[in-house]
Amino acid sequence: MSVIEALSTSLKLKIQDPNIALAKEIVNSSNESGILELINELGNKKLASDCIKVLYEIGYLQPKLIEKYATVFLDLLAHKDNRMQWGAMTALAEIAKVNPEFAFENLSKILQASDEGSVITKDQAFNILIELAKINSYYHKAFSLLNEQLLKAPNNQFPKYVEQTFTIYKPEDKEVLIKTIELKIVEIDVESKRKRADKILQKLKK
Repeated sequence: MSVIEALSTSLKLKIQDPNIALAKEIVNSSNESGILELINELGNKKLASDCIKVLYEIGYLQPKLIEKYATVFLDLLAHKDNRMQWGAMTALAEIAKVNPEFAFENLSKILQASDEGSVITKDQAFNILIELAKINSYYHKAFSLLNEQLLKAPNNQFPKYVEQTFTIYKPEDKEVLIKTIELKIVEIDVESKRKRADKILQKLKK
């Protein structure tokens, strides 16, 4: 059975289990020709959703296997289908773990897609910035962009983003992060979300 025949749609199933299982099988067998098959079907309206799902699931498990197709995923950020946009951003977030240079060089496209995209697209773009901030040579640029994203983050996502940023910030940026949280926290209406952000704020003020 080819990888295309193993997709959920090919099996006439509406669940993702076959796609997830296929990703695991491809990783376990290092099936690069199967990955290429999936890449080649990204333009197929009937199969594209399944293909991007399998590809980013492969990325979760072994990002090196999809790294060579980074430019394909970058181009998909401009796709009119939201599912393809956030699926591509998810793949890029995994690739950033093994090839941060590519992400850094293409931040303008990544952040433009984030600004125009769905919550999942924004989440994955934020994950990319977090990965870049872990690298000393990228830290200053990445932190500056993270702070910008925090300032315009949806209130619902803000606490999670703050928690992520707290794991990578450097002492020199503590005051900036404190000011950003203080500015945004007053906008958060949901008490549980506000408490999450305030918890980080209090840790920063110690």
